[in-house]
Amino acid sequence: MREVEILNSDGVAATISYLRLTVDDLHRLADLDPANADAIRHIVDQCDRQISDLSKSLGIASSGRGCEA
Repeated sequence: MREVEILNSDGVAATISYLRLTVDDLHRLADLDPANADAIRHIVDQCDRQISDLSKSLGIASSGRGCEA
Protein backbone atom coordinates (compact mmCIF):
# COMPACT_ATOMS: atom_id res chain seq x y z
CA MET A 1 0.00 0.00 0.00
CA ARG A 2 1.29 3.46 -0.89
CA GLU A 3 1.91 6.01 1.88
CA VAL A 4 -0.58 8.48 0.37
CA GLU A 5 -3.31 5.83 0.48
CA ILE A 6 -2.67 5.29 4.19
CA LEU A 7 -3.01 8.99 5.02
CA ASN A 8 -6.37 10.44 5.92
CA SER A 9 -6.40 13.41 3.55
CA ASP A 10 -8.94 15.36 5.64
CA GLY A 11 -6.75 15.02 8.73
CA VAL A 12 -3.62 16.01 6.85
CA ALA A 13 -5.37 19.04 5.34
CA ALA A 14 -6.56 20.08 8.81
CA THR A 15 -2.99 19.72 10.11
CA ILE A 16 -1.67 21.89 7.28
CA SER A 17 -4.27 24.56 8.10
CA TYR A 18 -3.37 24.44 11.78
CA LEU A 19 0.35 24.74 11.02
CA ARG A 20 -0.30 27.75 8.76
CA LEU A 21 -2.23 29.48 11.55
CA THR A 22 0.56 28.63 13.97
CA VAL A 23 3.16 30.12 11.60
CA ASP A 24 1.14 33.35 11.41
CA ASP A 25 1.01 33.54 15.21
CA LEU A 26 4.73 32.84 15.48
CA HIS A 27 5.49 35.66 13.04
CA ARG A 28 3.54 38.04 15.28
CA LEU A 29 5.33 36.72 18.36
CA ALA A 30 8.73 37.24 16.73
CA ASP A 31 7.77 40.87 16.06
CA LEU A 32 6.82 41.35 19.71
CA ASP A 33 9.86 39.58 21.16
CA PRO A 34 13.02 40.62 19.32
CA ALA A 35 15.23 38.95 21.93
CA ASN A 36 13.87 35.54 20.92
CA ALA A 37 13.04 36.28 17.30
CA ASP A 38 15.82 34.08 15.86
CA ALA A 39 14.65 31.05 17.84
CA ILE A 40 11.05 31.72 16.84
CA ARG A 41 12.05 32.04 13.18
CA HIS A 42 13.80 28.68 13.43
CA ILE A 43 10.51 27.13 14.59
CA VAL A 44 8.71 28.88 11.72
CA ASP A 45 11.18 27.36 9.26
CA GLN A 46 10.56 23.91 10.71
CA CYS A 47 6.80 24.40 10.43
CA ASP A 48 7.18 25.59 6.83
CA ARG A 49 9.16 22.45 5.97
CA GLN A 50 6.51 20.28 7.58
CA ILE A 51 3.77 22.11 5.65
CA SER A 52 5.69 21.53 2.44
CA ASP A 53 6.17 17.82 3.15
CA LEU A 54 2.53 17.31 4.08
CA SER A 55 1.34 19.28 1.06
CA LYS A 56 3.46 17.11 -1.22
CA SER A 57 1.95 13.98 0.35
CA LEU A 58 -1.48 15.24 -0.73
CA GLY A 59 -0.28 16.50 -4.10
CA ILE A 60 -1.09 20.13 -3.34
CA ALA A 61 1.10 23.24 -3.46
CA SER A 62 2.28 24.69 -0.17
CA SER A 63 1.96 28.40 0.52
CA GLY A 64 5.71 28.99 0.26
CA ARG A 65 5.55 31.89 2.69
CA GLY A 66 8.90 31.23 4.28
CA CYS A 67 10.18 33.17 7.25
CA GLU A 68 9.52 36.86 6.90
CA ALA A 69 9.20 37.89 10.54
